[in-house]
Amino acid sequence: LAGDGEWRLVMCSGAERKIKVWANARLVSEQSLPDEPVAMRCFYALPTDGGARKPSVAVAAGSCVFIFRGNSGGGALRPHYKFTTPALPVEPRETEVWRRLGDGADDAAVDDAAAELADARDAGAPLTERALEFLAIGESFVENETNARDVRERRVRFARAHGASGPPIRSTSVTALAVIKHVADDVDATSRLVFCTEHGQVHVLSADAKEGQTTHQLPSAVAFVAVTTGSRAEGKHFIACACRDNRCYVVKDGALDDSLTIDLETPACGAVAVGGNTVVIGCVDDTAHAYALVDSDENGKAILAGQKLYTLYLPSSISAMTVLDVNRARRTERVAFSTRDGEIRVYHGAALVLALETNELDPCVGMRFGRFGREENALVTVAANGGFATRIMPRRADLTGGNENDR
Repeated sequence: LAGDGEWRLVMCSGAERKIKVWANARLVSEQSLPDEPVAMRCFYALPTDGGARKPSVAVAAGSCVFIFRGNSGGGALRPHYKFTTPALPVEPRETEVWRRLGDGADDAAVDDAAAELADARDAGAPLTERALEFLAIGESFVENETNARDVRERRVRFARAHGASGPPIRSTSVTALAVIKHVADDVDATSRLVFCTEHGQVHVLSADAKEGQTTHQLPSAVAFVAVTTGSRAEGKHFIACACRDNRCYVVKDGALDDSLTIDLETPACGAVAVGGNTVVIGCVDDTAHAYALVDSDENGKAILAGQKLYTLYLPSSISAMTVLDVNRARRTERVAFSTRDGEIRVYHGAALVLALETNELDPCVGMRFGRFGREENALVTVAANGGFATRIMPRRADLTGGNENDR
């Protein structure tokens, strides 16, 4: 963050709504967030001022993605700008209802508006938060004359307060973030930010992160997103989106590939991309499945894109997943799972190569592998109680799975 070769740890606190920067075990900066953070990624945008390359930190909170930049001294973060998700189209019937209420919200107009909005909702029309809040007033009341009068009065006050505020706006929330390396997989390679929304949209920003470049509409809300990594020609990538309808949709080279849809047996609880052509999806039934994204495996054997390569059976439910990129030159990537029984398990393909015991009372609920300080290979884990620990991997560690003593 400071350009001094010292890698910091950036964390978000949901309860405090803050983004924090740590240098080793020292907290060096804090920034408040307007909403609870749900995702965070670091990326290198294309510089537009010709200055030195500095990383940007993207934090998703509510309907916005906030971009932070590091100062040259100490690595403290400062707000740079924010990207707001585009507004969704509003149901015409709802727009007309609020226009009428803006002209005058008496008892009869409010009753008619409530009936019309309820019919639109029951017919499956997407309503704004304003309409849903309006309909929610009094729905839990026991129907009698006194309560009906009270509900009508509360709805009249709500309509008068919001009816004159203009047309309703239907917004969405960001659910996941990812980064596409633009050309190569160097640490400071130019990359593009990807963010997914509650309404199934996948937005890919331009290289300078100033505007949306492409948008893909998926049938369901995106829960987890994984993007392939590795050296590639510009624009070649896979975006695997595990959605809440128990399916994984894939955006291939900038276009949604309808033929490459993966059906999951149970809901997903995590997803990571491995090796540029494989996605590993963790599921709530204590399993993880690896699927091919191209028509050949790592050995060149012909397979079908979307085909299941192997299944892992974990001893407990999965709480977090990450990729261990141990040797960037040789692309030695392993998948690590933390489980609710207090264990971290690392796999090379379907083979278990490392198992670490953590605190079963405070299991790991989040983890990230990468550089920390001046160490090349560090695993930072966050416990359920909010504390975090750092584990440094020995430089000669063998994660090939050939030596049982290395576990």
